[in-house]
Amino acid sequence: IESIGLLAVDGTAADNVFVSARDGGILHYDGASWQPMEGAVTASLRALWGRSGQEVYAVGSATNPAGESSAALLRYDGKRWRLASWRQGIDAHDLWVDAGTDIFVVGGDEDLRRFDGATWRVAPAGMLPNTRLFGTRGVAGGEVFLVGDQDYAGGPPLVLHGSVGSWNLLLPPDLPDVDLLDAA
Repeated sequence: IESIGLLAVDGTAADNVFVSARDGGILHYDGASWQPMEGAVTASLRALWGRSGQEVYAVGSATNPAGESSAALLRYDGKRWRLASWRQGIDAHDLWVDAGTDIFVVGGDEDLRRFDGATWRVAPAGMLPNTRLFGTRGVAGGEVFLVGDQDYAGGPPLVLHGSVGSWNLLLPPDLPDVDLLDAA
């Protein structure tokens, strides 16, 4: 386990915990032991989100030989992992699943991507220039929090709060040398 590069953890109960790995591997803890699960991709799975034992999502990225990123979104239905979507040209760092069917993904650029089960949408595009978004979380009612930084060169930390189409910049305390990578 030590050599596979674990990247994310999430669980829905003490006996239903998942971890994802750099090689696309997924491990499941049943309360007594860790077992490898058969996955659907070889992408680096950077984030997990579980709503129940029958609804867990994983998101990550793979790079082709030309250096282009593609995002993989996987869904676990309680029995097996399936590829829910594959989107070329984007990177994926984190996800949040709302109470409905929308899945929000950020990928190290300025866009929040929203997947409704059939279609990917960028929402909103270009909310702030030169922004990198790395983490997302939300609460009931469609409120979403985003974290990242500005200026693509280790600029000041950034926290946004709002809903699709309406964002407020929440400035954290003076943290000039801090990278915000996730929201909880």
